[in-house]
Parts: sequence; structure tokens; C-alpha cells
Amino acid sequence: DWIKDNEYLEDGYVSFPPNLTLDFEHSPNLVDEVCWAYHEICHKHYDTSFFSIVNEANYGFQECFITEKTWKVLFNFHPFVIVGSPNSLKYLKEKGFDIFEDIFDSSYDNIKDGEERIKKIFDTLDYFFKNHTILQLTNLRKDIFPRLRYNYNHYWGDFREYVTGDFFKKVSNLC
Repeated sequence: DWIKDNEYLEDGYVSFPPNLTLDFEHSPNLVDEVCWAYHEICHKHYDTSFFSIVNEANYGFQECFITEKTWKVLFNFHPFVIVGSPNSLKYLKEKGFDIFEDIFDSSYDNIKDGEERIKKIFDTLDYFFKNHTILQLTNLRKDIFPRLRYNYNHYWGDFREYVTGDFFKKVSNLC
């Protein structure tokens, strides 16, 4: 609603089911109402936009909770703002990812109170939208591409190995 109310809806792609699901190609084998989250990613939306606002699954959690929503952004070469639980950016940074603190004010990530955090996120986005031209974003995209590639390679390399090892360790401890 904030994007719509501030007239930013036309400035990018918005995916919000059922009427605004834009991040996948329709598959006749899937029932959209039930399976909209399980599909192939439509890469053209990432290729023709500058960054992603990631609406994570559990905004109200006080502990970091990262889902495929954030991972999709990382392996599609996008900088991002996460609308999620506190310390989401901190977790990603600790795990070696570039969180683009020089592009977006990441101080919202430290705010525990949900209302204060969302207000800071809106302020961060509003500042970004109002202070960047298409030409600036085009140049910035070129400048940060090595960092985007690093996140992609890190996700599919060292981080993937860490997650796999951590998973097996936790399962072994349960057994």
C-alpha cells in the first residue's frame, strides 16, 4: 500500500498475489491460487529493474528469518532492502554477503519495534526513489556489478557449503 499511496507503483514491478503476481511465467500445470510460489523465476524482471524490496515471510519475528525471497534476489544480481525481522542484514553480512550499505541506509535492520522499523524502511526507500535518476541508476548498476556477481558466487559456493554442513550438523545433533 505504501508503494501505491506514494505513486511508486508505476516505477517498477510489484509482485503481490493474486492480482499482481509478476515474478514468474505462467505454467499451465500449476493452479495459480494454490501454487503461485512454486514456479520458475521470471528473470526479465530482475534484468530490467535496479533493486528489490524483499517482503520476507516473518516480519514480526524478533530473530532473523531468511527465506527464498531473499535468496532469489541474491542469485538474480540485485541489491535489496529487506522488509523482514530485525538483524536480517546483519546475518547476511556476517555470512559474507554484500548488503549494499553504501546505497541504502541499513540502520532499519537494528530496530526491534515493528512500527519504527517499517517507518525507517519507508524513509530509506523514499530517499532512494527521490534522489536517483535513471542515468544514475544505470551507472551505479555498472559500478556495483562485481559486488552483485560476488554475492551470486558466494551464494552458490562457500555459503551453500556452510548451509549444507550446518544442516547436517543440526540433524546429527537431533539424532
